[in-house]
Amino acid sequence: MPYFFIVPLWAVACVAGLILLTFRRTRLIGVLIVATSTAATLVSFLLSLGGLFVFGSLAKAVGLTQYALLAAAVGYVGGMLVGGVAGAASAIAATLSVWRRLGLGRSFPSPS
Repeated sequence: MPYFFIVPLWAVACVAGLILLTFRRTRLIGVLIVATSTAATLVSFLLSLGGLFVFGSLAKAVGLTQYALLAAAVGYVGGMLVGGVAGAASAIAATLSVWRRLGLGRSFPSPS
């Protein structure tokens, strides 16, 4: 299962994001790293499990029992990829929206 690799990478990203939160110039990047890695991991996990169950059950319901394992694997991997991208994109959009709405500075830090 790929989640044996994803969860430790998520933990490392969260620690790196928390370290970046301590510096003013990298605060937005730290928040983005923590929010993006967390949302991508959670949505990827949920969609991969949903794809696993839905595609496997759908193949059996249609009568293609010989392809049920393949359909479940495609649903699992597809859900993982789509969930990771969707979770990351939604976290970036939500974080930047909240950042601007709270007036915490420019949307992106510029080097000075």
